[in-house]
Amino acid sequence: NKYLGSYDPITLKHIVVCGDITSASMDNFLKDFFHEDRDEEGKTTVVFLDLEFPNPHIKSILRYHALGAEYFQGSSLSIKDLKRVKLKEAEACIILADNTVSNRDEKDSENMMRAVSIKNYQQEMRIVMQVLLQKNKALVQSIPNFDSEKYGDVVICITELKLGMIAQSCLCPGFSTLLCNIIGIGSYPYKNVNESTDWKDSYFYGCGYEFYMTRLSEDFEGMSFAQVAKICFENWNIVLLAVEDKSTLASTILLNPSNEEFVVTKGTQGYFLAFDKETAEKAWYFTENSTKGNQIRLKYYTRKSRRLPRESQGSMTNSCYEGDGADEDIETAAATDKADLSDTESDSDVYAETSESIQNAASVGLRLNRATSFYVQEKLAFEEAILTKEECEDLRNHVVVCVIGDADSILVGLRDMLLPMRASNLAVSELKFVVLLGSRDYLEREWEAVSSLSDIRVICGSPLKQEDLLLASVNTCSLCVFLRSQAPAESQLKDEYLVDKECILATLNLKSMKFKGNKGVKRGYDVPLLTDLGVIDGIS
Repeated sequence: NKYLGSYDPITLKHIVVCGDITSASMDNFLKDFFHEDRDEEGKTTVVFLDLEFPNPHIKSILRYHALGAEYFQGSSLSIKDLKRVKLKEAEACIILADNTVSNRDEKDSENMMRAVSIKNYQQEMRIVMQVLLQKNKALVQSIPNFDSEKYGDVVICITELKLGMIAQSCLCPGFSTLLCNIIGIGSYPYKNVNESTDWKDSYFYGCGYEFYMTRLSEDFEGMSFAQVAKICFENWNIVLLAVEDKSTLASTILLNPSNEEFVVTKGTQGYFLAFDKETAEKAWYFTENSTKGNQIRLKYYTRKSRRLPRESQGSMTNSCYEGDGADEDIETAAATDKADLSDTESDSDVYAETSESIQNAASVGLRLNRATSFYVQEKLAFEEAILTKEECEDLRNHVVVCVIGDADSILVGLRDMLLPMRASNLAVSELKFVVLLGSRDYLEREWEAVSSLSDIRVICGSPLKQEDLLLASVNTCSLCVFLRSQAPAESQLKDEYLVDKECILATLNLKSMKFKGNKGVKRGYDVPLLTDLGVIDGIS
């Protein structure tokens, strides 16, 4: 049995992947990790460690990635097996979770034990770990030597991340789509997009952009964030979003910093949105006298301070380099910097705004919980939260959350979605009224966790029935969300695409609706919609 052997390093680096390994999770992980844009094929080996003998589907995936993936039978709780996969020499250990299981608490506990075992064997090992329930994140942080600052350890709650993105989309339409396109890696065949390009081609071209981190060239030293961002965008069409400041003992990531906060120093890392890794690395190879066919001439300043003086900061244009005068003055000024922070709000102004928010909240029967930083109210009984038909007729610009589930379904965790919509950084006028539509048996189980949040009401019914959708006034809502609550039997489905059948049918049902009267939209196709899918191919 070759799967009982030991890992023989074939590349300079390798990572170890353990936890709940399924054919789907393995396939998705390897497709993403070895995507051509990452350029990891042949440089890093992914070593899987699992107790189960690989099934035919997993074997076929391993054959496809034969040069970059290996599989070994064993337990991450066994020191002998950790030695077999050379854990001490690995760059990191990734612990995967299976979000199709029904016993989520038990599976999280198993993964936490795996993390304890790995840290006991090699405390410096960096662990990237998935958990299924948000409440278990705190337990993971208590694992000895699990330290995000010292070792770079990370714990991710899949459900919390998903519901948080949906919540932000309720406040800012399109947010989850934008973030998913940035996080997920993909390719698009066309690179020449201009103003005359069809919007679909432009959109899919934009989907090809991903996050990349690369070191900034030393020729950027002394420049502000705005100057570097302008050079990178104008010459290579890449977007600088953040930098990692290593000027202090504890490096920090700064998002769009002002001139007073940051100037580029030696070793600064940049976080870019770029079409591929090769394009992003042009910021590393940048020299002062040449950029990709266009030549930029920049003025040298003293080593003590090469930062451009304020009076010379204007708009930069490209100019061709002629001759050998590397020390010539620049013919164009550097990029326009961000506004000075001198007129930013003082602490007293911020305190005044906070006090005003608290007063506004009190005037409408809410209070700001300083301990949790969320708008809350007195707990409301489930019966009192059920909307009457007359109350439903007055609904406008609200959010309808349709949950497909029953008494036996696994809880979605609606609190994780509703909390960001009641955050204290929102003004009272920005708080969206939320209507929960679903079966009474299911919503009663979720209600205890959300009953103290403000402006949450309930309609007992089915998202698959048009009369219940009409009662929820979907034609006047700002967004309608369909959430899928997994049934215990779903983990035994032979066809994985069937897990999304109710959400897809409910979406099609809404799109087929037509509305009468003068309120809101006239067709279901015009209702702003967000649907939760478990299988990405279900989008098509």
